[in-house]
Amino acid sequence: RGCVIDKYDSLQNFIDNNFGNVIVIPSGSYYVSNTLKVPSGVTIIGNGASIFNTVSDTLIEISGSNITIDGLELTGVGNDTISFNNIGIYHSPYSIDSNVIIKNCRIHDLGYKGVFVVSLKNSIIEN
Repeated sequence: RGCVIDKYDSLQNFIDNNFGNVIVIPSGSYYVSNTLKVPSGVTIIGNGASIFNTVSDTLIEISGSNITIDGLELTGVGNDTISFNNIGIYHSPYSIDSNVIIKNCRIHDLGYKGVFVVSLKNSIIEN
């Protein structure tokens, strides 16, 4: 991966400022130093994008309804031991949300769970 530049702030700001829009992340590798938070009404298309971190942490946390995550590659640090923080896409268990779609994502090298969801209805996780 060579020189690693933290893209967390730019990606999180882009997500926060494009509520209700389709966000296309261009092809490339994106290092994030913190968990990306995706609120209701956001669609993220991964168009060949790979998001990774170098610490044991969740990559994306979704909280809300009408969220789509499509075509992202999410890469953890390759942990061989279980850590409850190593999750690719995490849904907060403190709300009952609906219409969440997670599809065409490659989630790997996390050491715990690729997708961890609680209390979702009318939602799809595929491929």
